[in-house]
Amino acid sequence: MLSLLRHQRAVVMITFLVILAIGLLSFRDYGISMDEQAVKSYGKEVVAYLLGGSVPSSYDWSFYGPAWPVLLEVITSASGIKHSGYLWELRHLLTFLLFYGGLVALYSLGKTILRDWRFALLGVVFLVLSPRVFAHSFYNPKDIPCMVLFIVSMRSLLWYRETQTTGRLLLHSMLCGLLVSSRIVGLLVPVCTVLLLLCEGRNRTTCIQILYFLVFFALALYAVWPMLWFDPIGGFLGALRDSGARTGGGFYFGTHTTGAPWHYLPVWITITTPFVYTILFLIGLFCKTYRERPTMLLFLWVFVPLVLIPLSGGVVFDAWRHVLFVYPAFLLIALQGLQYLFSLLKKHYERTILMTTLVLSLLSTGQWMWQHHPFQYVYFSVPSTMVDGKFELDYWGLSYRQGYEWILQTDPRDTITVYPVAQFATKALDMVPIRQWHRLQFTDKEEADYIVDHFRHDGYEKKYDDNDKVHSFVIDGVEMLGVYAGPAMRGR
Repeated sequence: MLSLLRHQRAVVMITFLVILAIGLLSFRDYGISMDEQAVKSYGKEVVAYLLGGSVPSSYDWSFYGPAWPVLLEVITSASGIKHSGYLWELRHLLTFLLFYGGLVALYSLGKTILRDWRFALLGVVFLVLSPRVFAHSFYNPKDIPCMVLFIVSMRSLLWYRETQTTGRLLLHSMLCGLLVSSRIVGLLVPVCTVLLLLCEGRNRTTCIQILYFLVFFALALYAVWPMLWFDPIGGFLGALRDSGARTGGGFYFGTHTTGAPWHYLPVWITITTPFVYTILFLIGLFCKTYRERPTMLLFLWVFVPLVLIPLSGGVVFDAWRHVLFVYPAFLLIALQGLQYLFSLLKKHYERTILMTTLVLSLLSTGQWMWQHHPFQYVYFSVPSTMVDGKFELDYWGLSYRQGYEWILQTDPRDTITVYPVAQFATKALDMVPIRQWHRLQFTDKEEADYIVDHFRHDGYEKKYDDNDKVHSFVIDGVEMLGVYAGPAMRGR
């Protein structure tokens, strides 16, 4: 028994060390996403306010709690780093470390729900070998914290269920407060908490527990969301209204949608998730009984947001990043499907075939991620002919960094003028080696040596002449960024 325990610990430790090493080797490779700049400004404004400054003017003040932006700002400010490129890299590293903590929590949650450490560890591998999620784990300062807090909050809920102490209830309440402040849809976890307690027993003790939880949760939410300090009830109701106030949608089936139709999320999840996970999810969905309460939580975790967000007009755009928080539950249900297949296959060779197929699929996904690093964020599980010109690609403009690097590597001149179609992409120059900064100058389109376009502003249609194209970045046959000779270059 002791040797088996040691084997388990060794396998788990090696797996997590490998994942950590991959993250430490990768965090410097990504560009700057459009939302990172807004989150950085927001965190800076809130820190200034907490130190006695004026009330932040950012829209995010009422829409998002500032816990993670503030933490990023405090750490980067305290680091003493002056070079802006290194500061962005530090933010990417910190976001990945937060994601890494979420992996640890997912493993613990998986052991509780799946009752088998091997399947729980496989869930961690599934999440890492999800190309889009892996990429987001470095540069997405909004949706990754929400996903991690969902995992941790659900784990703390089941931990409290095991031993119902005041300390565990307080911890769970604090985590719920952080979660709801990160995304208002995090209210799902407090609702699940109340429902689970009611299922455990409807008596005076249960009522007291629910009351304690609601009080602790309200206090935690108030503490971590400064916007509520002025008007707790009005501010919270305003955040609820704001959650559906902006127009959702995006580039979907070849058109810019306004609002997300009911099929928007299922389609996006299906075409950007490795097929083996989706197949296992469908098996797990129809093979399990949802009378088991942890499994019922997974069901609610996945389907309540997918149903309520379209019905309520909630904000969903830029593919499905706003609902990344449902993905861990999606994978846990998929693992239940895998467990069910194992229970059906009694013979050793049958199980060997199943696991060999699964391992080959994981290796194929891993090979794709290695080959196309750091562009995992444009992964599709369907053929390129089905997505080219029909779905969002590099909507956050991260690939501009690689476009600038290519120009600097191939053009030896001391001064090069560039026009990025997305004006926010000028910030991507921060990620280029500092000794090269002086060589690249941004200018108007009419005076540029090069024009760099990620095509999003024109519905992913190429508005510049292919004859002027000097380089392009293509992933699986889909062009995501084009570098064109500008008027100044063509005039030479």
